Amino acid sequence: MSNDTQKGSEHRTDERLSVQWDAEIIIDDKTFSAKISNVSLAGTLALTEAPVKLNTELVLKIPNLGEFAGIAVWVDSPYYGLALMVGPNLDLKRFAMAEDGELSVEPVGSSGDDWI
Repeated sequence: MSNDTQKGSEHRTDERLSVQWDAEIIIDDKTFSAKISNVSLAGTLALTEAPVKLNTELVLKIPNLGEFAGIAVWVDSPYYGLALMVGPNLDLKRFAMAEDGELSVEPVGSSGDDWI
């Protein structure tokens, strides 16, 4: 494990949940496909070929949930840790409840649900 990864682990305040969500990352009006590997309160781990560097500001678009403004806070290409600043509901773990213990392959519910 690299020092950067260990340092990131020490700063985590919220448990991550594994998912397999499709998403898009938008940087400077260019759209790139992405996969979300895990989610937490106001954070995600994304896999993408987008040209993301540390502190890159971007928009993360997740089908059925909406668009989230974020910043890259951890970089190990092609994996990126994203801190989400603005969006319909930053508690993405609420949408990661998969049936029968399997990884969530799409968000459960929507940001317009009454319980959110």
